[in-house]
Formats: sequence, C-alpha cells, structure tokens
Amino acid sequence: ELLIVGVPTFRATKDVSIKEDLVEEVARLYGYDNIVPAPLAFDTVPQELIKSIEYEYETKLFLAQKYGANEIHSYLWNYDDFNKQHKINTKSYLSLLDSSNAGQSGIRSELLPTLLRTLDENKNNYEDVRVFEIGRVVSGLDEQNLAIENKKLAVLFASQKKSEQELFFEMKKMIVDIAKNLMGVDVELEMGETVSYLHPVNSFRVKSRTDDYGYVGVLHPETKKSIDKRFNVCLLEIDFERLSNTVVYSKKIKQVSKYQSVEIDYNVLVDE
Repeated sequence: ELLIVGVPTFRATKDVSIKEDLVEEVARLYGYDNIVPAPLAFDTVPQELIKSIEYEYETKLFLAQKYGANEIHSYLWNYDDFNKQHKINTKSYLSLLDSSNAGQSGIRSELLPTLLRTLDENKNNYEDVRVFEIGRVVSGLDEQNLAIENKKLAVLFASQKKSEQELFFEMKKMIVDIAKNLMGVDVELEMGETVSYLHPVNSFRVKSRTDDYGYVGVLHPETKKSIDKRFNVCLLEIDFERLSNTVVYSKKIKQVSKYQSVEIDYNVLVDE
C-alpha cells in the first residue's frame, strides 16, 4: 500500500527529516500493539570475527589490565608548534588547504608525538602517566598521490619514580608479551635506526625473523628536558596491522619415545 504524506512546516525542520521518522509516525498512528511481531526474512548465521580486530581488542584489554595503561583517542593532526617547541622532528605527507587552527594543518605520520603532547598536558597532575593508542597515520603517498594509511600501536610509559632502565625493560617485556602470547609471533630488539626524538643509543628496532614492525626506546635527553626533566619516559610505536598479519610458522614437534633408548655395539673380527 502506498501512502502519500505531507509534513507540516513546523515539524519538517525539527523531528521529521528522514524516511525512518515517517515510518515511526505511521506505526504510532496505526498502534504499536497492532503490529504483529515476525522473524527476519533471512537466516542469521554466526560470522567469524576478523582476526586483526580480535587482536586489537585483546591488546587494549591486556595493556589496561596488566600494565595499568589508559587508552586515548586523539585527533589525527600533526601539531607543528608543539613538535618544534620540543625538538620533535616528524613529517606530514598530507595537509589541509585551509585550517581553522594554527599548527593543525598536517596529518600525522606517527602516533608518538601525540602521546608526548598528552604527557605534556598531564605532567602537572600525575607522577606516573601511562597511555596508549591504536590509530591510523598517513605514512606516505602512493603512485596515484593517495594516502598510504597504516594502523599503528603507540605506548608511552612516564614516571617520576621509576628509572629509565625500569621503564625500558617493562616496555620490552610488554611488547614481547603481546606479540608472543596474543599473536604467536616471536620478536626481538635489534640495533637500528629509529627516530630523532628517541635516545641515540638506548633505542631499538622491534623485529621478528620475517619482518620489521617499528621501534622502542628511551626519550631523547633534549626532548625530555624540554617537556619535563622530572619524568623518565619510554616509548614504543609499531605497525599493528603488520604484526597482526604476520604468518606464524608452525614448529615441528617430535614426540619423545616412551621406550628405553637402545644402543648398538658392533664387534668386528679380523685376522690376527
């Protein structure tokens, strides 16, 4: 049945603006009690959860419960003024033609500068700051000049009580724990190039035997002094999608024999 309706002007600009609003009005006039419940016209079948989404949820829960870290959801901007003030060298591959807020025109290519800004905003309220974020960045442009997006995991541990060494080894344990126990990937820390705002010696690449995921390290002394010298800071940023999609090579397991081992001796007879 086709209904042709006209919406009064005093309602057309308020609560009746989409087709669902009209359906609601028809149902109300007809009477909700007069509508006979009926099952959906299609079969409902369980869907398998995408593995990377499952890993993401488990990682967030893991960081919150075991390491007491708080998840943040930040804007995608690259705050140029803050970065320049604290000697954080990072790049924007995309920028807005018009920006209402100075210093926010660039799209970030890294998550850690945002976490450092979070530390700067909270340094006078807490003696320990532990935050993390799983978010997207633009790491470059493809052949069609379109954004190359990557989903990253960034973690910041900052403390006025714990030493840099304590924070670093806790961070190392954390990423090995996440990779191994949640995703089945064995990762190690290796010397290699990281970013300018990490310590030139106490920073490392996070790698497996098949891939390179990112970096972990202590905050550079100059940036630490610029933000707040009271805090010792350790940072990590990895490509979360790449880690989630790493193919785990199954290990061949050989069952131990349940019988006693047997040794064979050879006796050779020769002429005298």
